[in-house]
Amino acid sequence: ALTGGEATIHPQFLDISLFLIKNGFDVCVFTNGYNCRIIKELLEQCKEYHLTIKVSLDGLGDTHNQIRGKQNAYSRVIETLETISKYPNVTLYISTSVLRQNIDEIAALDRFLINKFPNAIHTKDLAFPLGNANDCAFTIDELTVVDKKIPELFVSRRTSETKETSRAVTPVRCTGGVSQCTVMPDGNLKICNAACDKQFYFKHNAYSKGLKYAWFHCGKAINKYRHEKPKNTAECKKCNLQEHCMGSNCRVLSWVYT
Repeated sequence: ALTGGEATIHPQFLDISLFLIKNGFDVCVFTNGYNCRIIKELLEQCKEYHLTIKVSLDGLGDTHNQIRGKQNAYSRVIETLETISKYPNVTLYISTSVLRQNIDEIAALDRFLINKFPNAIHTKDLAFPLGNANDCAFTIDELTVVDKKIPELFVSRRTSETKETSRAVTPVRCTGGVSQCTVMPDGNLKICNAACDKQFYFKHNAYSKGLKYAWFHCGKAINKYRHEKPKNTAECKKCNLQEHCMGSNCRVLSWVYT
């Protein structure tokens, strides 16, 4: 997964993407959809390969423009989505972060995307206070309101006891540091892209020790995460906010809210 920031503005974005694609990796590109030209260039050069692209769309028209801080952001992302839709070798995801600014528009956005991009997969994530999201994310007290307006964000928690869903429940708390990690530009590894606190960092640097060494010699903290079962920590058992971890048991989410 190539992410950022915005992956497409990296000067070697095309070189890196094509290197990975042509060497057998199943590549996923996260993008804000603003740079349609370079996305199209990538698509033209990898027609023989499968590619996943996840495009961020935070609302309709002015809502998206306001959140993104650019007057033409919405028209640019729609152009990118229309371009990607023409390539049958691409799995297209449209990702929406649920924010204070767009929570009342999510239903309308759902209807628009179903009609406009019926083959795309629309995913929604909960924005929580971290980094530059403080002004638009929800406090603990606001989660009840979010739950009522967009219940699908919490559905995995509600249905986790059903036979159908329980088969998909992971035996570990979350996949961060277990089957995935984020490699930072400086070579440091952390459990996921949202994990900004040092407690979520691996012990060794990939550039100095090699990626394989850094992964297998992760340090005590990460090793503990790899064997941590859902909600089995003493802190989680006594926490009155436990229900807001939803079905994901996200470590970063619980850390932020507590």
